[in-house]
Amino acid sequence: MPVTITEFESIKESLSRSGYAKKNYTVRHGQKGYWKYRISRPFLKARYSKFCKANPETPWLTPDAIIALNQLLKPDFVALEYGSGRSTLFFSQKVEKLYSVEHHEEWYNHVKQLLAEKEVKNTSLNLIKPDKILSEIKLSSELQMFISEEDYPNKDNFFDKYVEYINSFDNDFFDFVLVDGRARKSCALVGVDKLKSGGLLVLDNSERLRYKAVHDTLKDWPRLFTTTGLTDTTIWLKP
Repeated sequence: MPVTITEFESIKESLSRSGYAKKNYTVRHGQKGYWKYRISRPFLKARYSKFCKANPETPWLTPDAIIALNQLLKPDFVALEYGSGRSTLFFSQKVEKLYSVEHHEEWYNHVKQLLAEKEVKNTSLNLIKPDKILSEIKLSSELQMFISEEDYPNKDNFFDKYVEYINSFDNDFFDFVLVDGRARKSCALVGVDKLKSGGLLVLDNSERLRYKAVHDTLKDWPRLFTTTGLTDTTIWLKP
């Protein structure tokens, strides 16, 4: 059963009263905004770390996104996630069928073992390695936000096979698509046609400049914005 606009807006309204962060302090204007960010950053990081330790089985999404998805996901949903991990075990318990795509072989083997230990039967975990050798450059979380698509070292076309995995399914096949791995702009955009009406598209770290095309493409979709104060998770409802 799809998510209705009434359900979506009701949860959005309830989260507007949440005690968690209301804005991303990394998005700043002028010198005053920069210093607000620098002062707030350690407290916001500590707060999120505390949440993760207290909730070890939840995905690395914003707390409000987890609250929303706990209410929006339905047991008959068919779902796909780009990027495996804690989210794989979490979502496998909430949907009928989960397809998961992972690019990193060592991490894939780790998640595969976890699924076997938990005897998870409804999840198809797929290893799809990059098409090109990846840059090992480590970018700070701040630079990750502001770096452009053109300047980002590991281009989306390094992951063509990974991105195209979803095209093995018909249009309007999925109820839920989570984009939290590599080539996120391309994964989100290719997922649009694969979602049913009333389906959910989730983009983690949606504050990053290089994902602007996703926001532009989905500008007319109902949107639920959540943040830790430093990183965002955005949930869209397909009309």
